[in-house]
Parts: sequence; C-alpha cells; structure tokens
Amino acid sequence: LKRTGAESIDTVQMQYCPGSPYHLDVLNVLFEMREEGFVRSICSAGLTPTLIKDAEACNFHLDSNQVSCNLLDPEPYLERVQACSDVGSKLLCASPLAGGLLTDKYLQCERLPDLSLLSAAELRHVHETSLSVWAKRNGVDGGLGSVWSSFHSSLLQTIGDIAFKHQVS
Repeated sequence: LKRTGAESIDTVQMQYCPGSPYHLDVLNVLFEMREEGFVRSICSAGLTPTLIKDAEACNFHLDSNQVSCNLLDPEPYLERVQACSDVGSKLLCASPLAGGLLTDKYLQCERLPDLSLLSAAELRHVHETSLSVWAKRNGVDGGLGSVWSSFHSSLLQTIGDIAFKHQVS
C-alpha cells in the first residue's frame, strides 16, 4: 500500500481452491485486514454453497461470490443462488458468453472451427467446461465434431434467431 500511495485496497477476491482446508483461515486474515482498514470489500470466486454458509456462520460476510454462468452450463450459478440469497451476498456471473462460444462469431460455423484459431478462453469452454457439460446434459454422444454440430444446430442457431428477431448481436 505504501508503494501505491493508497490507504486501502478497494476489493480483495478470494479464489476457491477445491480440496483446500484453509478457506476460512484465509477469510479470517482478510477480515482482520478489513477491521484494520487495509481492505474495504471482501469477495469470493467460486465458493461452494456450503462454504458460503460456513463463512457467514463465522461472521465473515462476503460482499459477493463470482461464479461461471452461461446457457451451456448454468449449474454452478443455480447451485449458489439460494446460498447467496440466504446470507445477503451478491452473485456475480462470470463468462456469460462461454468464452465467446455463445456469440455470433460462430453462427456460420456449422462444423467445428479450427481449434488452433480459438482463444484460450474459447478452448477452455470447448474442452474442459461448458460444451462438454452441455453435451452430457443433452445426451449428445460422439466426438467433438458431432457435439459441435449438435450445439450449433440446437442452441447456437436458436440464440441467433432470437438475437435477429430483437435486432441485437
């Protein structure tokens, strides 16, 4: 803080680390820093509903919890809505466009795009998260090409039609 000339940090966001037993310990230190005036707001990213409730039970009120939320994989968001509501924390949506997969950029790509041309965020959503979760939830079997084809025809085209109807992109 001395080097920056600031008196305090506006917001500290604690990232959830699966399997770590130290989340409440870290929150304890952050809340001590807030009591001392070094931090004004404490937020989290990806905390589970259980940890949100545990933090509140320890009098660690988080201002918000950021979580991935998009049409391909709404589960992380839906799991946390009630927990955040119960404790009065805001819920921030991260990656609502699935790293770009839910944009008109891919509306004309009926076949799987060249993966070497995708951004890191787009690749993450293709390989690791949203698209694979969507495929499992919708019973789409096969390789990545058939998953993309089904995604394009059943979801992306529908989103494109809605956007066109309302004259938005």
